[in-house]
Amino acid sequence: MPPAAAKPRFATLKELLLEAAPTAREAGMEPAPGRKHRFNYDLRSIATLAHSLGLSPWSVYLWMKRGRVPPNHVPTIVANANGRVTLDDFRKYVYS
Repeated sequence: MPPAAAKPRFATLKELLLEAAPTAREAGMEPAPGRKHRFNYDLRSIATLAHSLGLSPWSVYLWMKRGRVPPNHVPTIVANANGRVTLDDFRKYVYS
């Protein structure tokens, strides 16, 4: 009997991208000195992922809507994730 296929670590592309996203602090999105913000700089978001890639958040939301990630962005996403995700995690979401 062949071994059972490994269960994917992430159920959806959104979960995968959020896990890969840096926090706002890691992405360099600190508030200006002396300004008070009601933003938690330790949360991960699609906006911080987009900022770290030099893209608009809308571009990343379109990836989620289409269920695909352009292959040229995957290595950068994985490198910025500090080991939280791997290239194999993106296998079913990459198109050529």
